[in-house]
Amino acid sequence: MSQIIEIDGSYGEGGGQIVRIALALAAIARKKTIVKNIRAKRPNPGLRPQHLSALEAIERISNGRVEGLKVGSSTVTYVPGKELSGGRFSINIGTAGSISLVIQCILPVLIFSRSNSEVRISGGTDVKWSPTIDYMKHVFIPDLKLFGIKASLEIVRRGYYPKGGGAVKLYVKPVKKLNSITLSKKPIKNVEIRSVCSNLPRHVAERQAKAAIAKLREKGIKVDNVIVEVLSKDKAVARGTSIVIIGRTEDGLICGGDSIGEIGKPAEKVGEEAAERFLRWVNSKAAVDIHLGDMLIPYASLADSETTYTVDEMTGHIVSSLYVEKLILGADYNVQKIDKDLYEIRIKGLGLQNEFLS
Repeated sequence: MSQIIEIDGSYGEGGGQIVRIALALAAIARKKTIVKNIRAKRPNPGLRPQHLSALEAIERISNGRVEGLKVGSSTVTYVPGKELSGGRFSINIGTAGSISLVIQCILPVLIFSRSNSEVRISGGTDVKWSPTIDYMKHVFIPDLKLFGIKASLEIVRRGYYPKGGGAVKLYVKPVKKLNSITLSKKPIKNVEIRSVCSNLPRHVAERQAKAAIAKLREKGIKVDNVIVEVLSKDKAVARGTSIVIIGRTEDGLICGGDSIGEIGKPAEKVGEEAAERFLRWVNSKAAVDIHLGDMLIPYASLADSETTYTVDEMTGHIVSSLYVEKLILGADYNVQKIDKDLYEIRIKGLGLQNEFLS
């Protein structure tokens, strides 16, 4: 009997990310994997509805089986299937659970699948504790091109807490293998702001953008392009706002800072928060922003050689992701503190090849 991998879901930040990345990598590596103590460090431990949706999608894509799929479950077991099929299907989170986090879970599996994929995902597009959908569309997914990944995202409808109801379409083409990458701090080539409000007056999105521009101007950063979107009920469920600041560097990397609106939170505060998060990356020596620090790890672990980049903090998400990829894939990594608030991450990728592509 082949080895069974056991993952401690309370390791590191102890959140839902561990079970999502664990089952994604287990599906790709075809390894039976048990995740225990799921979300043990959270006030409401165990699986939540958005986790169920992501794990059910892993079942569908990989033709495998996930045991323990129910809300509140603290343990799941993944049994691999015969092939990663990809294809055209839908995922309905059923709440305002984060669409962005579901994308993080299924995307690595889809790129090693047999066929092109078109996945419609319904839920929350701009919600707490996850990157906004504009960050995913305009920062994260374009950055994956550096690995050779061919994916795109279409925002069909916005959905906010508590109703959800948003929808996106994720398009993914399988690839033979992933390129390794080396990222270092580079000058910013241009900066763009995208400010969105739904079922609210236009001035809300404009105020968000103006506050962000003012904050960036204080630090001598010029904004080259500003896009303000005002969405009505056919393009958004309920009221909500978001903003993302996008910085493109000379070597083609994109980093960003984002924020969302909430009841009682002034539009100016939303814009300032996004600017502060963007400036954190700008003012650091780190190659990537705080979101990308952990989101790149699965792809680096699967790539054809060593991937290197720097971050300004070893977050719980980074620690958890490295722990999981090492146990499931066995890809070696090294983290070195090279300066105050600067860490270099080196991951020696497995060079995994897509067996379905000749």
